[in-house]
This record gives sequence, structure tokens and C-alpha cells, in this order.
Amino acid sequence: MFLGISWLIVISGLFSNDTFDLYVFIFSSVLAVFFTVYYFTKPKKEQILNRRDGLITFTGFYWQKNITMPFAACLFAYSTGGEDGTGAYNLEVIRPSKSKLNTLDDFGVGQGYCYKDMSLICWYIGMLTKNDSISTQF
Repeated sequence: MFLGISWLIVISGLFSNDTFDLYVFIFSSVLAVFFTVYYFTKPKKEQILNRRDGLITFTGFYWQKNITMPFAACLFAYSTGGEDGTGAYNLEVIRPSKSKLNTLDDFGVGQGYCYKDMSLICWYIGMLTKNDSISTQF
């Protein structure tokens, strides 16, 4: 959707005389080219819960590879939403980083509420131990 809006602004900016419109045109052109390139070159993004090995896989940032780490080492957070609370309490995993600026990845599993999502993930990962198999659980 954002890509379509960027291209619309780029095309409409071709026919204006104002200096501000020129800056908006240049900015929109750069964004449109960036997101077009990203759309065609982005890697496959996956979110995997591996309960047999106790691992969790979540997406990297833009062109980074997917990140796999032990479930016990993962840090989770929840979103606070916008001014009106839209999007609040969505579960997010904090990507590991050496800098103090960490990025977040949405990690909802369909419940839409962070506490329900987290309890479902903990239950699913903790359901099997290393010596059990799926057939012995059911």
C-alpha cells in the first residue's frame, strides 16, 4: 500500500512548480525506489516454534537472515499502540543486537492479545521435553 502511495506522489510531483513539491517528489522517489527494490529482493521471512529443540525462529531486519535462538534466551515485549490504543498489547520479540537500539518483530500467533499469545507459546514450547515425542503426548 505504501509503495502505491509513494508512486502516486512521484507521478503527481512531475507536474508541479512549487519548491516544497519538489522536495516531496524527491523524497517519495527515493522511498518508491527503495521499497520496489526491497519487494523484489527480500529474503523469505519465517516465524518458527521448534518445540523439540526448544528453539524459536523469527525474522531479521530487512535483508538480514532469520534469527534462531533458544526460547529461554528470547526477550518479548508488547506494543503500546497509537494515540487511541489501536494496536496495543500485540506480542513482539526483541531482536538481539550489539547496539542499544533494538528492533522489534511482531510475533503474534493469532490471539491478538500479548498475554494469550505468550501463554500459548510457553505452553507449546514447554509441552514436550527432550525425551518425549509427539506420539506419547496424545
